[in-house]
Amino acid sequence: MKLSMKTQLSYGIGQAGDTIPYCMFYTFFLYFLTDVAGIGPAMAGMIALGAVCLDAVTAPVCGYLSDNLRTKHGRRRPMMAIGILPLSLTIFLIFAPLPISGVIANFYYLIMAAMFWIFYNIYVIPYMSLGGEMTTDYNGRNNIRMYNMIGGGIFMLLCTSGPMYVLDRFLSMGYSERFSWGISGAVFGVITLVCAMICLIATKGKENESLSQVPERNRESISVVLKEIFQIPSYRRLCLMTVMIVFGFIIASTALVYLLTYNCGLDEAQQSLYWIIYAVIYTAAVPIGSSIANKYDKKKAFLLGNIIAVFAMAYFAFAGISSFSAVIVYTVFYQLASTVFWTMYITFAYDVSAIDEYKNGKFRAGSIIAIVSFCQKFGSAVAMYATGSLLAIVGYNGEAAVQSQQALDGINLLCTVAPAAGCFIAVAVMVGYPVSRKKYDALIEALDAKKEGKDFSEKEFADLVKSPLAVSTYEA
Repeated sequence: MKLSMKTQLSYGIGQAGDTIPYCMFYTFFLYFLTDVAGIGPAMAGMIALGAVCLDAVTAPVCGYLSDNLRTKHGRRRPMMAIGILPLSLTIFLIFAPLPISGVIANFYYLIMAAMFWIFYNIYVIPYMSLGGEMTTDYNGRNNIRMYNMIGGGIFMLLCTSGPMYVLDRFLSMGYSERFSWGISGAVFGVITLVCAMICLIATKGKENESLSQVPERNRESISVVLKEIFQIPSYRRLCLMTVMIVFGFIIASTALVYLLTYNCGLDEAQQSLYWIIYAVIYTAAVPIGSSIANKYDKKKAFLLGNIIAVFAMAYFAFAGISSFSAVIVYTVFYQLASTVFWTMYITFAYDVSAIDEYKNGKFRAGSIIAIVSFCQKFGSAVAMYATGSLLAIVGYNGEAAVQSQQALDGINLLCTVAPAAGCFIAVAVMVGYPVSRKKYDALIEALDAKKEGKDFSEKEFADLVKSPLAVSTYEA
């Protein structure tokens, strides 16, 4: 089914419910804990680890519920509606300007961050799954993800440069840093809520009814779902790649605000400008990667972006990043790998959902995306903890205006070596990813024939489903 530009743009607006909370947490939360709330870097890493671990556990449950929900309004949008209001509220609460410290502060931020990720999953898992139900066309799914991520780039611009702009404005007016962060949380919570509601209203009735129907007889336990989908080799590669590349990206993105502050010596206004450029680079890279994926293949686009990034990160690991111009050049190469991953990892999951539907007779994009999200959050959780611990090891002091050379060198390595290692492993894993455009199109054609009880051949995609080469007839 072909989607209109209006539908694709409306769906892309809903990306605010993913990008804004994700960027606010992974870009600023650790920095907020160490430099604003006064929590030590090791403890801050533990708080982030605990919250994201709970998030990783709840993601598969949200995917299962999304696949099996039965309402007159569908199975994806009702869950999105349930999650978005509390998610928007918790964006404010994790940055709330509360006069707390010590053990009370540790528990507060742990609980708020945990609630934040639970509601994030309730909204984001069905939101991503909805994209796979709106069309089954290879380029169509790439395109809807492209508009999705262009929207993400716009919201990234807002929620990375925006907090620093708010800080600069309110600090100059005499307000405290804590109060200014609370204003940022409130503003971006409201933006998240409004954009998600626009998406919910605009996508009403756009679900593919043949995919969204969930007969009672097709329901099974989570353990059965996991067993069946992990028997798909393509899925195992996708999950491993996701863990490793996200581990590197999150260490770098979390350490980046430290790099800007201490290694590059940028003030709040300069950092706000940097984040604008950061988001523009990201947004510009999205259609480039998507165009390569549509013209050639998304696997080739993914490999190319990551190979280039590995060499660039290795260079900056030795050369260092200590100026505004250097960090901009670094960002170009960093975003090259980042955008091809964030744009395509969900479409890789859509590939797997088609394989799963062919093999097992069930469209379970919710569960498939949820497990990929679990892998993403597992890598993120370990990365957040590792960043806090490594900052402590290299001697970072959140109360000091100037850091030691050892700490500066450590921050530089976190921003370069970590993403280089993640991209290198991702390339090694995805070289053997077997799904191509030709195989996917043949699979979809056979799947349609299978549903209609017509003859079809598995010759073009036999390695994807591990079936013997044969001409088959589907028995309804």
